[in-house]
Amino acid sequence: MSLNTQRAINQQRKDIAELYLREGRPGYEPPDGIFPDPKEVKQKLKEARMEKLLNQPKLRFTMEKLGGTYISHTEISDLIQYFTIGPAVKRPRWCHIAPKPQRVTQTVLIRVDCPGEFVKASYEFLDKFFERQHIKAHEELYDREDFFNNLLHVPVSLQEQIKEKLAKMDAVNLDPREFCLKSELVLSSTELIDFEYPFPSDTIIPTKELYAPITNQSPMFSLDCEMCITTSRMHELTRISLIREDGSVVFDTLVKPPRDIIDYLTKFSGVTPEMLEGVTVTLEDVQKALSAVLPPDAILVGHSLEFDLKALQMSHPYILDIGRRFNLSGSTKMRTSLKNLSDLFCDESIQDGKGHCSVEDSWAAMKLAKLKVEKGLVFGSCLFGWDYEAYIKKHRQQIRDELEAEEEEERESQESGAEPVNKRIRLMPKTMVAHCACGQRLGLDCIIEGCQCQVSPPSECILCLAKHPAATSEGATFDWKKAVRSESATTLRTIDEYLKGSKGKKLMFGMEAIKKAKVPVGELIIRRLPSEFPDQQDYIEEVCMDMLEYALCVVELNFNGDVVLPDDPNDEEQEELEDGQLPDNSAKLKRAINAQIEQLIRTAAKYSMILVMLTSPDETICYIRLKT
Repeated sequence: MSLNTQRAINQQRKDIAELYLREGRPGYEPPDGIFPDPKEVKQKLKEARMEKLLNQPKLRFTMEKLGGTYISHTEISDLIQYFTIGPAVKRPRWCHIAPKPQRVTQTVLIRVDCPGEFVKASYEFLDKFFERQHIKAHEELYDREDFFNNLLHVPVSLQEQIKEKLAKMDAVNLDPREFCLKSELVLSSTELIDFEYPFPSDTIIPTKELYAPITNQSPMFSLDCEMCITTSRMHELTRISLIREDGSVVFDTLVKPPRDIIDYLTKFSGVTPEMLEGVTVTLEDVQKALSAVLPPDAILVGHSLEFDLKALQMSHPYILDIGRRFNLSGSTKMRTSLKNLSDLFCDESIQDGKGHCSVEDSWAAMKLAKLKVEKGLVFGSCLFGWDYEAYIKKHRQQIRDELEAEEEEERESQESGAEPVNKRIRLMPKTMVAHCACGQRLGLDCIIEGCQCQVSPPSECILCLAKHPAATSEGATFDWKKAVRSESATTLRTIDEYLKGSKGKKLMFGMEAIKKAKVPVGELIIRRLPSEFPDQQDYIEEVCMDMLEYALCVVELNFNGDVVLPDDPNDEEQEELEDGQLPDNSAKLKRAINAQIEQLIRTAAKYSMILVMLTSPDETICYIRLKT
């Protein structure tokens, strides 16, 4: 076989490997040297590159999220595991990728163990590729045993631990002889996790200490919160409304956030700076009041309640999420707004620009929840086979029939000559400023005609409600906090556990053995020992041969001790020093470090996440960049 033919075959192998890597497919080895049409491969590769170009990922660092500490084993491991495995693992808080991590083709980690004077040395290729920008790392990264042990073991997220724990334990069941529709309508534990509802933890408190099983008589309470953005850059509570099934308001109050507000979000919340002047109610007051008024089997109703509960820093096991139980799209990723649901199913217009009141939203959600209880689980959900088109057709026909009936009644009245009957005008109750027994004002000013905050206002202020003992019952035996409590020690899994069902992702670890852990070699994980090659350059050549087949490539380079360096033509240009001394070996070592890193980076696929660590006992720095 001629040299040109061999080069063409090698190039086609690389093209096929890159194409398969971009498509997330396992590596391809042509049978008996029979390759696909090279023109077809080139065209597909061009299309794949163009698609990636249109959605080119961008990397951004927010080092202040580390609180002034240097990146260490945990931060590097989190970063590599996140880009390799995906959203199943924790996203590093100090690094952001847009539009999404799946746009990163592969991750390449190059760990360089070298003498201290070479860590911050100037390297021609590194300085150009990384634009002379590096991150100072914690000195603990020099410990390769701990470093690779952290990399090979993935921390199990709190949500995953809770999901597994709840799957093993028996649910809080009602009497099996009694069917309970309400228990079918509340979100399951798995749904609470998948939809990112908060669970009891050090920072999240449960609404009750003990809960009772749901029955058909379990009361529903509708909750709606308004938020602002504070100096913490987080959404914090500014208003909360809670109503009962009959529409009576339990409480409706403004809340003073603990931090200064930088955006009142008035367009969405209706809360203005003037409204919060003099407000003394705190988040803690609201938490105590909720715990006091909610029975142990209470069902919280609302639209996208996960955001409200996060703002409250509370958790609740029984949630009827209107946005989830009414589904008009057939997709779990899309939710119809409360405004549209109310208009479609209740023939009522809310949030129409005449003013905003969280009580109005709460009452709209409650009416939808009661309709759901009346009609059943399937009603209003395309996920369960409900026919949206048939409902719309029937609904429109009903409207036409009602209009025709009204017109017919009016015609008959005119033909008979009877006096037209004046329709009764419903007089709205006069808005009055009510006060609690303690003197605290109840409710808020509202300009929405017929709003429940005027029709059935609260009878007690939230500060007095917070002083009541928590509602309980003999059947309250379920400890929600204990049920979902995770172990204090971090739960770990080997990285291969996350590769199952990952579309053939393969990993390559080029490193010497460590005592603390074993690389889980198998079909999806390949290991290459540098010591098995004549020298480090041969080892790099072998790694580069099939680098594009792997979603993660870990390459360890050792320049400490007696290292066999590749031939360097620059050595011949150096004159021999006096007394027969040989030229300084440091320049040659520096060129070797630069050349071997350059070879690895140039071989990596486009849009790869490249991490280079230069580490010594005294200092460690990291270079991180997307290859574009």
